[in-house]
Amino acid sequence: MTSVPHENEQPGKGPTVVIERFCERHERDILHTRLKIEESGPWVLALVTMQLLMFGWMCTDQRIYARTAGDTHALTLVLGEIGCPACYDHDGYLRALMVIRRGGLHHAAQVAQSKATDPAWPVVQRAKALKAAL
Repeated sequence: MTSVPHENEQPGKGPTVVIERFCERHERDILHTRLKIEESGPWVLALVTMQLLMFGWMCTDQRIYARTAGDTHALTLVLGEIGCPACYDHDGYLRALMVIRRGGLHHAAQVAQSKATDPAWPVVQRAKALKAAL
């Protein structure tokens, strides 16, 4: 990826990418309808895990890559334009929910960090296909 100095960049830390929040409708869907997490439950962990999964999914999206060409600063701008990742890619959203429901939040966090795999989450295959298409 291209690295150009940016105002959000800290010396020695690399560029900062902002991950967009889910819209209110999808946030409510994640917590109450799909995962049934109470207010006293791990709702922040659930939302952050979903955001990380969706970020990985969107980074392997050909449409997004075509607009960013691997530039991390452009990625932040494009993701900001897109807004809610679930509204942008409902298939990825449903797959992320399947990962969480199948293995729990810990498993999903491991999948988001590429420390574990899940049959519902073919992000590695998507990345290879994207690389092959270039």
